[in-house]
Amino acid sequence: MAERIGSLASIDEGSFLHRVEISIMSSLTKNLTDRQKEILHWIGDGCPEMDWSGSSHKATARALAGRQLVRISHSNGIWSPSLTDAGRYYLDHGTFPAGHGLSKRQRDRLGKGQPIDGSTPVAERKREAVSAPKTEAVDTENALSHADHGATRTPPAVVPPGGKRSAKLSLAKRAEALIDALQLDPASGLGRTSRSYDDGHDPSEDERIMRKIRDLDLLPSGRRIRSDYWHARRSWAIEVVGPPPWHSSALSTSSRKRHQLPPHPVVTEVLEKQTLSDVDATERACYLLSALATESEIRGHHLSAIEPRTWQGRSEGTDRGQLSIKIRHSSFSIELIQTIDRREYTPTEADIRHEIRTGYKRWQKWIDVPLDEFTLRLHFGRDRRDHQDWVDDGQTVLEDLLPFVMEQIEERTVAADLAREAELRRLEEQQRQDEIAEVKALEQWAEVVRAEVLSEQVRNWRAVRELDHYLEALTDHVDGIEDWTARASAREWLDWARNRRVELDPFNRGISMPRIPAPGYSDLSELKRRFGGS
Repeated sequence: MAERIGSLASIDEGSFLHRVEISIMSSLTKNLTDRQKEILHWIGDGCPEMDWSGSSHKATARALAGRQLVRISHSNGIWSPSLTDAGRYYLDHGTFPAGHGLSKRQRDRLGKGQPIDGSTPVAERKREAVSAPKTEAVDTENALSHADHGATRTPPAVVPPGGKRSAKLSLAKRAEALIDALQLDPASGLGRTSRSYDDGHDPSEDERIMRKIRDLDLLPSGRRIRSDYWHARRSWAIEVVGPPPWHSSALSTSSRKRHQLPPHPVVTEVLEKQTLSDVDATERACYLLSALATESEIRGHHLSAIEPRTWQGRSEGTDRGQLSIKIRHSSFSIELIQTIDRREYTPTEADIRHEIRTGYKRWQKWIDVPLDEFTLRLHFGRDRRDHQDWVDDGQTVLEDLLPFVMEQIEERTVAADLAREAELRRLEEQQRQDEIAEVKALEQWAEVVRAEVLSEQVRNWRAVRELDHYLEALTDHVDGIEDWTARASAREWLDWARNRRVELDPFNRGISMPRIPAPGYSDLSELKRRFGGS
């Protein structure tokens, strides 16, 4: 590990990308053979008729095409070679043009006057991070190996049958692009970026890129890269962080042996509630839970034992483990899962005698034997898939991984607090926008009501003007009726029409600002949406 870290300072001299690019350039600019020069001149002359023996000239032309000197087409099934600009330049000058064989990125850097010897922005930032003063000595080898140990990783992308995985060079380029996206701070070497499915990213592919970053040792000394991926979300974060404080200072309980750490009261309650019914409640299981419970209590976190599920008075175990830890608004649960080994059962003498006597084999072929190995699972989301596991793998034991469990708990709490604060700020801003939109909506509603009242008054005023002419003509007609019965009925209608005219005349009522009624829910909601409300 020390050798890998020490190679950071010289990454610009012997980097993987630089070696590949130099090898490509040397193969493209290698001197041509006499046969290749003959074929190149033949193609430059327009491919005159020649008595070629076999198709060796086509093979040589394909080799020249690989050197980017010849272009071969098969239009309408006819084999037709032609010179490229580089091939024409070679015929005219007897040498390759400047920059022949360079990639587009190298040609761009060459045009800008920048070096093409592997001195990339990533290397510049790494040199700055390596040269920055270090705050304290850290056991980087143990830190990096422990940080990656036991964590649940997203499975790598499945390669379809007949498909090919990306080339190493392509994966290395994507690793360099991810380092650029992280925007590492030159002083601290820390950085963070967000990814999502909507942007075309894939968490399994990002896991491959992060493994490539670790393999190429692209991170500053003492820094590690990790992802925060939740199954229930479509986005995740990738960040470069430093070693947690527990790398240099162990837990206050981790240095105490099992006989020195008595069972925590909450763990005793767990045993009483039989939430370890599916676990052989050994001394080690109690120690692991007690160590986490004691450390959580020292840090001021709230602890409780998880109630077991019961059906008809019988326990059915628990869904989310045995120990619950609550920090502010975040809740976590610790589930201790014991490793079970299936072994072939060896019948006893009593079993054999029973089989001889009854002819019935009363034992099973396989039995489950609990081992002294555990998986410690941390649940941190509503979805059951949102968890992280630490396991005994024969090289590292859970007792040494307890600091990283506490690290995950507190870091996820901080992330949840930040997300909650951002959500509260969003809700406050939305509420403020709703209040502004409601004020504007009420003002608009009042204008709408006044406009409707004004339009109604104009309509009534016009109706009164027309009604006056009609009543004048109607009066002359009624006076001319000779039949007194018909004239009495007509005058009754005339009197009603005159009263109606008085009611319609807007000037017969007081002229003032109309009263604004309260808007309905649908009307107010529609107006609020027009002004940016919800």
